[in-house]
Amino acid sequence: MPLPALTVYVGSVGHAINPTRASVIGRAADCDVIVGDPHVSHHHARLTPTADGWLLEDLGSANGLSVNGVRVTQILIANTTTVMLAENVGIICAVAPQAATPQTTQAPQTPQAPQTPAVAPPPATTRPRPRPLPCQSPSRPAPHSPRDRCRRRDRCRRATPQSRRPH
Repeated sequence: MPLPALTVYVGSVGHAINPTRASVIGRAADCDVIVGDPHVSHHHARLTPTADGWLLEDLGSANGLSVNGVRVTQILIANTTTVMLAENVGIICAVAPQAATPQTTQAPQTPQAPQTPAVAPPPATTRPRPRPLPCQSPSRPAPHSPRDRCRRRDRCRRATPQSRRPH
């Protein structure tokens, strides 16, 4: 049985992996799959074809490999798997049954979520507008200092004892 084709997606760019030799993933220019992130080691991981599938192993990198939040040193890639190379740097290893030829392809489209929500959102409520202070009117701002005049000086909450004195 031929080895299934493997494409590694970094962002939206896919890299078809050569099934006849091991491929290195990392930040260095001599890597087969280059990931341009400072949290990825120069030679971060190696993909090796085996009889059972593709073996992805860590090459002693600083941030390691993690799958589903679990840190691993190696993992057998038998079906499409997302592997995190660092906290915010992930790659998608997509396995296809047909033979692969080395080339660059576009990332597979993720299925769209249904447009109708499963649970109806709660009805929108409008908050009542706060009542203005007696000295405020929509056309005039409220007084900010004791020198500002307020027609209802005796009922104004912002009025200070000094501003309540007659002028």
